[in-house]
Amino acid sequence: MRLHQPLTENGAVRSHAPKLYSIRVKGHLGATALAAFPEMVSQQRGADSILTGILLDRSALFGILTQIEALGLELIEIRRLVPNPESAEISKRVTS
Repeated sequence: MRLHQPLTENGAVRSHAPKLYSIRVKGHLGATALAAFPEMVSQQRGADSILTGILLDRSALFGILTQIEALGLELIEIRRLVPNPESAEISKRVTS
């Protein structure tokens, strides 16, 4: 039996590679709330918190969204980020 990979609307093969996300929620998150997101890095931007991290798949993203809802946080924005290949190369050289 031959398996087919899912396609996007334009016919390209859909990737199942981990993706980088930025998720903005209203308010500043304390240590207790941040403990619910160990795979994410938090930054404060004005009155909001931005959680950024690499998520393995859509279920991981939905898990984060479920945690946000369970904690009663107000979701403002979700962005899938495209990593800058140049910064990744610099990071490899610095850590090597």
